[in-house]
Amino acid sequence: MSKTKNRFLAVPVENKDIHRSFGAAAHFNLYEIENGKIKTVTSISHKISKGGAIVGMLKTLGVDTIICHEIGDRARELIADNGMELHDGMIGNADEAVKEYLSAKR
Repeated sequence: MSKTKNRFLAVPVENKDIHRSFGAAAHFNLYEIENGKIKTVTSISHKISKGGAIVGMLKTLGVDTIICHEIGDRARELIADNGMELHDGMIGNADEAVKEYLSAKR
């Protein structure tokens, strides 16, 4: 039996909702996904002010998918260059958005 690698999703947050701007968000929720379900949620804070640098930080943390509302062209380009998935245009509660994303992937 082969073991599947856990996935990691990142969502920029303000309180419990998806932050309007990826590059302006000072907090992210990192979701570890196992067997299509949320295993853990870790909140991180940072002081990076550029979307591209945030992408690099998230990639270093093992993130392979980003869910957000608005994102700049440079950050979007870096996400694609790093082989990460992007799902933008999302609004509302971050946990619910991740659950919705996961149910659509089934």
